[in-house]
Order: sequence, then C-alpha cells, then structure tokens
Amino acid sequence: MEWKVFGRRQVYGSPWVEVWLDDVDIPGTGRIDHHVVRYPRASTTAVVTDEAGDFLLLYRHRFITGCTRIGEPEDVSEATRVEWIPEAEVVRRLTNGEIADGPSHTALSYYPGPHRLARRP
Repeated sequence: MEWKVFGRRQVYGSPWVEVWLDDVDIPGTGRIDHHVVRYPRASTTAVVTDEAGDFLLLYRHRFITGCTRIGEPEDVSEATRVEWIPEAEVVRRLTNGEIADGPSHTALSYYPGPHRLARRP
C-alpha cells in the first residue's frame, strides 16, 4: 500500500525541529494532511542499566554530558523523578503508551530485543 504525495508545506521550523503537513492520499482512507515531525540534527538517547538489569528512567529533560553516575539529582531542574525499574515494567510502559516520545521508545525497545540478541554467543 503506497501513499501518493501531492505536496508538502512547512508549519514550523527552527534549527532543532520542523513540523510539516504532507498532502497525501492513503489507499482505502482518502486524502489527508499527514503531520510530519523532522529533526534536522541528530538525536541521541542513552539506555542506562544497573548490575541487576534495571533501567534508569529520568522524568523531565536534563542535559547529560556523560554516562558517569554521580548521585541523585540535587534539584528539580535536573529531574522531577528518577527511578530504577525492572525490564518487565519498561516493556509494560512501552506497550501501554506511558513512554511515548520517539527517541526513548526506540532506544528502550531496541535494548531488550535486537541488542540483546546480537550479544548472544
């Protein structure tokens, strides 16, 4: 099923994010404005696990300059909540939509799946 594209217009643009509306015809659905979010610069996400295999989740954006753990956040500007959660809970949150942003979803989905399978002897 291939979409036919009739055009594209930019709704918003900055050096960090662009929002576009693509005029497309989806077979079986019809012609719609399809919203596209594009990141002109590379985006990265890190997956951090501990010895027990739990995942570190930070709630609220903070600038991370390295992967060395230096302790709990000291103020609210670093994170509103920090928690270590088991892999089963990560999977539950991914599948029920609690973790919805693209970079986090991609990284957390990749780590238990293809990453782990590639490391098997």
